[in-house]
Amino acid sequence: MTDTSLRHGWTNAINALVFAEIENSRDWDPLDMNIAVVSVHGCPCIPPGGLDAGGMNVYVRETATHLGELGHSVIVFSRHHEQGTSVESHLGKNVVIVHVPVGEVNIGKDEVAQTLPKFVEWVLNWSAIRGARHDLVAAHYWFSGLVGMSLARAWAVPLAFSYHTMATTKVAARDDESESAERMVAERQIGTKSDRIVVWTVEESARLNRIFQVPADRITVSAPGVDCTRFAPLDRSEARSRLGLSDAPTVLFVGRLDPFKGVDLLLDAFAEIVEVIPDARLLVAGGGDAQQHADFGESLAKLGLHESVHRLGKIGHHKMPALYSSADVLMAPSFHETYGLATLEAAACGLPVVAADVDGLRAIVVHGETGYLAKSRDHKEYAKFAIDILSDHDTRRRMAA
Repeated sequence: MTDTSLRHGWTNAINALVFAEIENSRDWDPLDMNIAVVSVHGCPCIPPGGLDAGGMNVYVRETATHLGELGHSVIVFSRHHEQGTSVESHLGKNVVIVHVPVGEVNIGKDEVAQTLPKFVEWVLNWSAIRGARHDLVAAHYWFSGLVGMSLARAWAVPLAFSYHTMATTKVAARDDESESAERMVAERQIGTKSDRIVVWTVEESARLNRIFQVPADRITVSAPGVDCTRFAPLDRSEARSRLGLSDAPTVLFVGRLDPFKGVDLLLDAFAEIVEVIPDARLLVAGGGDAQQHADFGESLAKLGLHESVHRLGKIGHHKMPALYSSADVLMAPSFHETYGLATLEAAACGLPVVAADVDGLRAIVVHGETGYLAKSRDHKEYAKFAIDILSDHDTRRRMAA
């Protein structure tokens, strides 16, 4: 099993082992399980970079497909997200995705929460009609955790859960951040009721134990991975040519234009960078809502950066290796990250990173070796680190290696 995981380059295939440990007394073959994956608002068919679409979509898709390749039968239940979507379709070997048609297609997260009881009812009916047997429920994010608790109870099977983002972490990271009391209560309840919680860092494990008193023996740390057959260094000139980019010192940002990603700090830091390196450019890959785009445009105008900043919008995941390889440094100034998959993808492509010194990024970036970790929210610190990489070819090559 380990060899298979390594061959696919996706370390979360070891979650199959994690799941098998949940109830050793059950009469099943741990190498041939029927796994119901619940990802209510993170459909694995949606490419990352758009509104409410990011690393979780990639994580769910890759984990599900590799569990399928290991021999498990996987059904992913996710909410429908566009008109005309087939209710059932194949995602990979042994993997079926079921788009649950509850609620209107285009609704916000707050409204999604109201559809969860109907989501549970629909999945139970769908499974009963087909005589589907489920050995385990694996749920992602708190919406799915609430659904997962109901399904696991109805089917009398264990529940494995991953938070992806905890409300307590978000609120603690930013003064302007707020979360509903409903989510706060739900996340504590899910932590108490789940048979196994899969987290990505030791710090996240400690936080669960401290805040929700989840026993350590019900938490497993399993760091996400990157498929290195897809994410690998390309020649920089070739990558730029492929993307139609000219040669220039290049800073890259990958993520939604969400305030928690530190977009304002990013632009302030880049303004400092162009003072020292006038021909530097910033590539911004990712989407956002109308207000976020408007705010971003206003900031560009205020700082006089329209000529130097290029908004690429959402980029197909298959194009990301070339984009990472075309840049000289990735900036990741997030207020919080459970686990920065874009940062790990960049590292796999040999791209140094200047990142915030927060849990999910310090687990990836080795300060002074593969990039720099900024300990403050001072944009000048980020600019100083980025200028060091952009100006010193030896430093960049060493970190890239």
